[in-house]
Amino acid sequence: MTSLNAGQQQAVDHMDGPCCVIAGAGSGKTRVLTYRIARLIEKGVPAESILACTFTRKAAGEMAERLEPLIGREADLLNLGTIHSMCYRILREEWRNTGEEYELLNEYWQKRFVKDILAPPGPKNPDGLNWDLDVSAALGFISHQKNELITPEMFRKKINPEIMDAYRYARLYELYEARKEQERKLDFDDMLIRCYYLLSENPAILAKYQQRYKYILVDEFQDTNKAQWEIIRMLAEPENNLFVVGDDWQSIYGWRGARPEYIVSFQDWYPDAEVIVLDTNYRCNKHIIDLSNSVIRHNTDQFPKVVQAHRPAGKEPIRMNASDEEHEAEMVIQEIQTLMKNGMEPRDFAILYRTNAQSRAFEDRLVKENIPYVIIGSAGFYGRKEVKDIIAYLRTVYDPDGNEEAIKRILNVPTRFLGRVFIQQVEMHAIQNGTSFWKSLREIHAKPFQKERVNEFIQIIEFLRGQNTTPEHLIQLIREATEYDDWLKREEGDSEGEGNTRIENLNELQSAASRYSNLKDFLDFVEMMESRTAQPDEDRNAVQLMTIHRSKGLEFPVVFLAGMANGLLPHKNSVQYMDGIIIPESCAEERRLCYVGMTRAKDLLYLSYPETYQGKTMEPSIFFEEMDKPALCG
Repeated sequence: MTSLNAGQQQAVDHMDGPCCVIAGAGSGKTRVLTYRIARLIEKGVPAESILACTFTRKAAGEMAERLEPLIGREADLLNLGTIHSMCYRILREEWRNTGEEYELLNEYWQKRFVKDILAPPGPKNPDGLNWDLDVSAALGFISHQKNELITPEMFRKKINPEIMDAYRYARLYELYEARKEQERKLDFDDMLIRCYYLLSENPAILAKYQQRYKYILVDEFQDTNKAQWEIIRMLAEPENNLFVVGDDWQSIYGWRGARPEYIVSFQDWYPDAEVIVLDTNYRCNKHIIDLSNSVIRHNTDQFPKVVQAHRPAGKEPIRMNASDEEHEAEMVIQEIQTLMKNGMEPRDFAILYRTNAQSRAFEDRLVKENIPYVIIGSAGFYGRKEVKDIIAYLRTVYDPDGNEEAIKRILNVPTRFLGRVFIQQVEMHAIQNGTSFWKSLREIHAKPFQKERVNEFIQIIEFLRGQNTTPEHLIQLIREATEYDDWLKREEGDSEGEGNTRIENLNELQSAASRYSNLKDFLDFVEMMESRTAQPDEDRNAVQLMTIHRSKGLEFPVVFLAGMANGLLPHKNSVQYMDGIIIPESCAEERRLCYVGMTRAKDLLYLSYPETYQGKTMEPSIFFEEMDKPALCG
């Protein structure tokens, strides 16, 4: 372990009692965690007595790979995984003793349960709330309560009647839990809240796991929520051999309940804790470190440190000003092409953005220039459900007789209760009569309610076909005529994770369409994009596109941090305004997100700003004002 610096060695050598390692970006925290596990085993601690908790399954897998050369077969005896998986193992072990059995509930069924609860009451749904609440918002509310360890009974007891819909939220939570219990289902957050109350209400069971897990290590501690923290604290008692590693500067999951204050105030919980600061960054050049430090220092209530660069100055970060998102993509891809001519590979580049919708312009340009790319963590823009739905409408409008698959996709979008059996009947009619699916849809004899819904669909298509307008306006008309946006929120939920919205994808589709004057040209372009879209292979030699959230823990020789504009980064939904101006103090998490994006770059960092986005004028990001100007070129 001679390759460790003094701070890393101090952390690795820590044995008993609580310890908090403040590990700045690129400071080698994973090495510290793996080497400390090896040191514990070297000192005689049985591997099965060690519990190591990571934030993601991928991180757990990477840690296991690093541990195998250090400790050999002992790695198989470790308790290594996410906090959720650890809690689920405890629950299943105790259920075997009680005969209980639950099945995990996937996202589809969660949304199904909630949609039923929010729907109007009826014979099969007497408890329907008849509430137009967004499905994602409803599930987000329930998840938040569980991560705060609040049961339905507790929530109802503390209701503030002045809060709008407070009683409906209480009823939503109660009905959701009752439906799950009736069907013996368990959702993702149940792993935490059920494990917490199992341990806190059963001293003998808690003591069993306290004896089992004598040494506990927690990675990415800054993203721990209340439920996770309370479980970890209970398990660590009474010896408190608790070793946590994280960086409050990189806490970017507040919307999931993350509490960066836990790492900042660790010594308030454990006054005798050893606190070790790893402040040497081995990843980024000095200019990148200095610039990122100048941004993050504007946050308050954080652990005081100054990250130092191990590497020399290198090249300064560059600011790129673009007229709009199309020009921004053009500038970025041109720079990539220049650097590739100088010997760099596609895999050396990452394009990071705040919302998934921003990938569209970069995908379009990369395809045009025949540069391979891969999107990490989501489908390519033209493969996203809401985008494919609207494209299917456009294809139907353009040529209903020649687009059978498109009609099948949207016939029941939004919901018209024209299911698979009805579609098969139309298909059979078309085959028997030698006609198109569209013509058979108009001719088929159906039940009265089906015929009424079919006629509504046909009228919408005929109305749209009669509009002599641009593809951009036609998309807007589709959204309005079908009330697609409202349906999407009601059925799927507007959110697609990481604070991103599906509605933004639809707005971005209209931006893409604005470059075309006729529908055929736009559909030809979409078909080309669909045929050449990114493949989900992270090992390809390709430019990597992802949200900043997805980039956490990764590093690249060259990073383009795109969309540095108020409203995008910081995002409009994540900050507060006064008289139309962003309140800087409300930007803490968005500032940390900017910091994370900047510190993914090893050698070159580009910060791009579009003067307009989706046709709206954008101001430069407030974070530009916070940067030390000498460190920023362009």
